[in-house]
Amino acid sequence: MSVNFDPRGEIFVGGQWIDITSKIQLDGGNGITVNRGTTGISSSVDPTVCMFMLDNTSGDFSPDNPYGPWYGQIGYNTPFRYSQPGFETVLLLDGSAGSYASTPHASAVNITGDLDIRIELDADLASSSKQRILAQKWSSTASEQAWQWSVTGDGQVAFTWVNAAGTSHTSTAELARLPGRALRFTLDVDNGNGTYTVAFSSADNIDGPWNVGFTGDGTTTTSIRSTSSSAVSVGGDDTADGFSSQPGRIRWFLLLSGIDGTPALDTPFLEQIAGVPSFTDTTGRTWTLAGSAALDDRDYRFNGTVPNWPVQWNVDWVWASVSAGGTLRQLAQGQRPVKSALAQRVPRFRPLAYWPCEDRPNSSRASSPVPGVLPMTAGGLTFGADTSLVSSDALPVLGSTSQLSGAVPYSSTSVWSVWWMYHVETLTSTYRTIMSISTTGTIAQWNVQMASTDPGTVQVLFRDSSGGTVFSGVIPTTKAQTYGGWFRAYLYAYQSGSDVAWNMSWAPVGGESLILGSDITISGQTLGRVTRVGSPPGGFSSDLSGMAMGHISVWDEINSGAYTATYGSTLAYAANAFDGELASSRILRLGIETATPLRTVGPPQDDQLVGYQTRNTVLGEMQTAEKADDGLLIDDRLLPCLVYLNKSQLYNREPTVLSYGMLQPGLTPTRDESRWANAFVASRDGGSSGSYELDDGSAMSTTVLGYYESSDTYSLHTDDQADQRASWEVAKGTVDAPRYPAVTIEMAKWPDYLEDVQALDVGSRMAITDAPAGKTPPGTLDLLVRGYTERASKQTYSFTFNCLPYAPWEIGVLDDDVLGRADTSGSELAADIDASDTSFTVTVTAGPLWITSALNLGEFPFDITCGGEVMTVTGLSGTSSPQTFFVTRGTNGVTKSHPAGTAITLTYPMIAGL
Repeated sequence: MSVNFDPRGEIFVGGQWIDITSKIQLDGGNGITVNRGTTGISSSVDPTVCMFMLDNTSGDFSPDNPYGPWYGQIGYNTPFRYSQPGFETVLLLDGSAGSYASTPHASAVNITGDLDIRIELDADLASSSKQRILAQKWSSTASEQAWQWSVTGDGQVAFTWVNAAGTSHTSTAELARLPGRALRFTLDVDNGNGTYTVAFSSADNIDGPWNVGFTGDGTTTTSIRSTSSSAVSVGGDDTADGFSSQPGRIRWFLLLSGIDGTPALDTPFLEQIAGVPSFTDTTGRTWTLAGSAALDDRDYRFNGTVPNWPVQWNVDWVWASVSAGGTLRQLAQGQRPVKSALAQRVPRFRPLAYWPCEDRPNSSRASSPVPGVLPMTAGGLTFGADTSLVSSDALPVLGSTSQLSGAVPYSSTSVWSVWWMYHVETLTSTYRTIMSISTTGTIAQWNVQMASTDPGTVQVLFRDSSGGTVFSGVIPTTKAQTYGGWFRAYLYAYQSGSDVAWNMSWAPVGGESLILGSDITISGQTLGRVTRVGSPPGGFSSDLSGMAMGHISVWDEINSGAYTATYGSTLAYAANAFDGELASSRILRLGIETATPLRTVGPPQDDQLVGYQTRNTVLGEMQTAEKADDGLLIDDRLLPCLVYLNKSQLYNREPTVLSYGMLQPGLTPTRDESRWANAFVASRDGGSSGSYELDDGSAMSTTVLGYYESSDTYSLHTDDQADQRASWEVAKGTVDAPRYPAVTIEMAKWPDYLEDVQALDVGSRMAITDAPAGKTPPGTLDLLVRGYTERASKQTYSFTFNCLPYAPWEIGVLDDDVLGRADTSGSELAADIDASDTSFTVTVTAGPLWITSALNLGEFPFDITCGGEVMTVTGLSGTSSPQTFFVTRGTNGVTKSHPAGTAITLTYPMIAGL
């Protein structure tokens, strides 16, 4: 293979990428350097940095130079990317209007029945506040609109289709339930039960296997409208709604007629020629690129921004040092705070009005984050007095004479609901109004009242504009259902013919929701719009002194899901500060809510459940979830965003195999005492702790090595998780193997391995074979990449990897021939053996006997370790201790004598993952 080093640096100005490679110093030992991951033993990942020297003699890169070609366009945080020639082609979409790939209408793509659509891509699906199109058969002409597949601005994947009658249907699924590089949507227009079925799925690639994230049935059968001219596009525009293409790297697109049916379109962008404006796919369909869409074969090694450009120019020769950073750097510098769980979540659902009531102690009103909504007037309350609601900042407490009143903007609606949070410990026997709702309807005032009567803690009293009672009734709720802690309550009403129907619901924070049975109808009434919410006329009763309340909102729907909708987990929602949320879901949701560019990799169902969301920075809260899950939150290389790899993505990875002879001189193993931990205490933040100690007599145990105890605190959902975490930290802290801080390979010498080495990243597994005796421990070096430095010039291209032993991440797999074996609780040689013995006896000192080959022949052979020598057990006999082992010696290249009492262990024992 010939060497083709072609480092390229580009900046994004004026709506396009500009190649500035000619201005970067790439000769004489200089070049582009990327530091990624961590260079030490830290468990947290450092922000990625890309450094180079730039020729700025002409002042092209000085923002203050009025004669510069990019004056007024170049400045703070200018996007920059560095790439090398790659090994695959992708469809590159930048999200700009008019940029997509399309194929004309044809009968084959005019699918009106069952549909199966799939796409494989690398993309940040989280941060956009606008809807982005994945693929569509759509047009600005209504009669040519068949279907549209998109990503919404609030963390959903949506599929919209128009049936034969012209009726539009939309189904959605949460991004948090759809991890992986590939997405799939299926529509069964007639499932045989008189309805249709939709399913959203995801996978690591377009071939599957597919994990269903959401499936649901409609109320009738359906169809897809037949069109006569609209094209099918990957990406695309919808000018009526202001949608444009989902930015990203599209690898493959499939459109099937029928579920798992015949391909109408089979479009592997991976197999196309880079740079061409059109091509023919495997189904014979011609595709054309529009706008800035391009078939691109570059391997993007860094995507980030340049925070500052050089100031000086127009002297003899100006070489300026430039340091670009990724999204982690920007988040760490900005220290953007996370609002409380409720205050951050509720406005995203677009209420008519919302008052968090999280104002400072000396406030005289409650402000609203909703544009156009006036602050609530307040009197007699103590703001910032109650800090006990985990999903909120401090909330106000009522005094002996308190008033609270919020005006609601105009809306024309036949349905409304009012939601609020409250906390009251004691009540009197007299019903007192805790929420009063004023409307323009025939029921002018809707009062929700509470008393200590049990059952019967809630009463409703609805009055007309003259103060006459329209409806009243005691609801047989109990204290446990309605007060004595923090509760969420809501009341909704809607017009039902000539009547008004209503209902109420309560739920303790973290508890089950209670709703009345069927909706209650009040005959002959007209529903009006809500004009005001808060205290009743004259203010709250002094009997309610000490009650805290807040997060009052008004909606034009019954249940928006703002308080109650879970995200990626059935346990977690805003009112309980998302306690019990999956770690990946926490990170992805925060990315969506704060418009932080992000993608996640790995099935979230394998994640740790994290504890309450706290008031932290965006990055700090994401890293708290990362720490709890022991995953990796790093800068993406391909895209200008973060990528989160959950812990399952580190387990049992296929290694990239390199020979010791390929490495540059200087490979030096290091044993770090600071990494040792044979006893560990893991504490749940706000809860209990769990501990674990390795005391089995092995080399790293407390009984042999002495105590190396450590501790840490984690955001966990339950106390039981702390026990598991302590055990996992000991598993990582007792690996009897060195780390390798500098594994260096120069690609000019080994160009045939360039694709494999370029694919190595933080979290990858590397295996180094054929190390000479005495240089490293015997056998293959099995390593986890924790970071690397990449150096690129025109003449050289090298990588220096920082690696830890991979052993802890090779976890047990049930029924696996190698990883499915439980280790002995205690075994040792019964007598001395010499270097040539191929059979010997072993005494079991603890736990069950070893399996025998007579009864378990299919479980042989397997490897054991004895005094640093790996042996392959080919047979084993004996129904009592000691047992006889029959072995092949020196599997790892070590053969020596061993004294009686030497410990015998499995070489690859089953390790339980976190």
